[in-house]
Amino acid sequence: MTFFTYPDERLDTLDDAGAIAAVLPLAGERAQHLYSVYSQTRPDATPTQRLAAMLTDRFRVGSIRMAERKAALGEAPVWMYRFDFASDVEDGALGAPHAMDVAFTFGNTQTQPR
Repeated sequence: MTFFTYPDERLDTLDDAGAIAAVLPLAGERAQHLYSVYSQTRPDATPTQRLAAMLTDRFRVGSIRMAERKAALGEAPVWMYRFDFASDVEDGALGAPHAMDVAFTFGNTQTQPR
């Protein structure tokens, strides 16, 4: 989610309470507990990084569940992968942003944009 959240300058000063408030519409009364879990598993992360991780996992878990359901049907092969290559773009602030894997998938990491 860093690809989508990074341009939002409000996240530059996000604190714990702000991150919890941001995830409240998604997690409801469990927002505080959810944020606590991400704080424990990512003790060196900033509130913004924790929020990005929570938002990322919101989509990732859905994709995993969909793949598991398709695999359980046994009608066709199912593949998933996780791409963790940390980009140096914006001094590494984006980590492995959305769609960065495309260049690696097609073997054109050296291609320059026109």
